[in-house]
Amino acid sequence: MTKVKLLFTGLVAATSFGLSSSLYAQMSTPNFYAGASFGQTKAKSACNGVVAAGLSCDDSDTAGRIFGGYQFNRNFAAELAYAELGKVNASGVIASVPQSGNWKARSWDIMAVGIMPLSEQFSLLGKLGVALWRLDSTLTPTGIGSVQQSPTGTSATYGVGGQYDFTQRVGMRVEWQKYKDVGNDAGVKSDIAVFSLGALYKF
Repeated sequence: MTKVKLLFTGLVAATSFGLSSSLYAQMSTPNFYAGASFGQTKAKSACNGVVAAGLSCDDSDTAGRIFGGYQFNRNFAAELAYAELGKVNASGVIASVPQSGNWKARSWDIMAVGIMPLSEQFSLLGKLGVALWRLDSTLTPTGIGSVQQSPTGTSATYGVGGQYDFTQRVGMRVEWQKYKDVGNDAGVKSDIAVFSLGALYKF
């Protein structure tokens, strides 16, 4: 009987300790996070009309993003970000007149983030939201002057990725994200895709 009591007492104590540790872990898990990422951007159709006109065009550039968010539970977070979406450069000669142009995009993103944990450290991410973008464009025919436009608008944005948490507070992300129809019909309009690598800190 004494052995049974001791075993029962030990079992209760171990269970209580496990519950307390689990509860403590849940209470101490940080919900806010912030981070930054860098990568490669491609404006899929920004060069279409430019190349047809006889100009050379580069639709790839580097991208940068800073972001912050709040994770409500294991499977859902909300995120706000500012993104530099790179620049498109074009140049050439039309009707014997040298010409050059560039288009630079940036955006504020408001996103819902779905999280699918595959282990204690690794999760898959799915993102969907709205991008509030601005596109600064300059066309400069040599000897004539420059024509500038700065259209703004809103578009859908979505992405997928993966996150690996080195510790409870420090993690790394690999992401692909697309911005739909950035620009205006009178100038440049294109989807922009970004592939990036980033780091985040939870607090």
